[in-house]
Amino acid sequence: MCAACRWNKIKDNNIDRKASSSSRTNTSSDSSSAASSSSFADRTGDMMTPDMYQYRTTNGVKLDQIVKEDMLIFDFDSNLDRLLKVVRDSKLLKPQVVRGITFYTPLQLLSIGLSKLFNELNYMKKEEVVITDSLDFRGFLYFGVKASNALAEALRYSAEFMQLPPNDREVLFRRIYPVFINLERLYSSIQIFGSESKEIKIFFDDTQAFGPNFAALSSSDFPDAEAKNIFNIYKDCNKFLLESLYLPLKEIAIDQTEFAFLIASYMFSLEDSSEVEAETKTMGKRILESLNNEMYQYYVYTKGLPNFAYRITEISKLLAKAARYASLKKEVVAAAKFFDIYKRDTFLNKGFEIDSPGFMFILGS
Repeated sequence: MCAACRWNKIKDNNIDRKASSSSRTNTSSDSSSAASSSSFADRTGDMMTPDMYQYRTTNGVKLDQIVKEDMLIFDFDSNLDRLLKVVRDSKLLKPQVVRGITFYTPLQLLSIGLSKLFNELNYMKKEEVVITDSLDFRGFLYFGVKASNALAEALRYSAEFMQLPPNDREVLFRRIYPVFINLERLYSSIQIFGSESKEIKIFFDDTQAFGPNFAALSSSDFPDAEAKNIFNIYKDCNKFLLESLYLPLKEIAIDQTEFAFLIASYMFSLEDSSEVEAETKTMGKRILESLNNEMYQYYVYTKGLPNFAYRITEISKLLAKAARYASLKKEVVAAAKFFDIYKRDTFLNKGFEIDSPGFMFILGS
């Protein structure tokens, strides 16, 4: 059985499982939502305090939050420490056995890990997502914790990633997350709301989305004047996100394999990195060559698309733009930090410091 046939069989198997899961989910959406939340809590129990409260956002969307006296008390630094322990763990996760499949290509393995991530993050139907011009910041922080943990788990399905030295895996994870989280929310927005739709709806986290004019942060988190300041300092960044990333990504409508290729290409492009070992750079080159060969087979034999040069070129452009956006966002976060914008005792636990590495990581800085 060729690689393309194997991959088609894997996807068919996943579709069957999703259909079965969907039929079970539709019988009780409340119970499935609770199960999703509890599974996350189970996995991250070592980071949580016993004080678990139900927090309702300003938009009326329920989230399982860690809130005490209406303050977010999540320990962001402990979360980052746990993430790095997961990334440095050398245990490779193996996909569920599919009858007749004995071998997976690098992109297939990464795509399997990403499938689990998408299932965890995109649990809401598009009709349930709140389209708002008043965004709940606490929901975003909670989502960042959830998404970063999901990515750490997803990467453990990649044999290429897991064969790197632990220190270098940590470098790659820190490097990929700011780019990944932005691309993933855009990709998921297009997948959930549709690439053919003329409407612009972009996820802010897993329950909230905004339209083409973006949105300000909720007055429950920031006074109106400060919320306006934050909106203004992100204006150029948001414009770049819409025009240079979202719209091109929507036009080309990449699939999950192409998304996995996009992420892997950025992660293993290490020729300019001074933080990884020389051997890791050499491995990165070999991995990139393997990924490109695999994409050739995918386009020609799976998609029947021999003239794929244009798509590869556009994906490469998106990769460069995503890196540029991450850099722009980092500059904005640094400016917000300088002006003390995020240091809010109204919703962050007392004693919290803006210099918290875990908090900066979640913000993508």
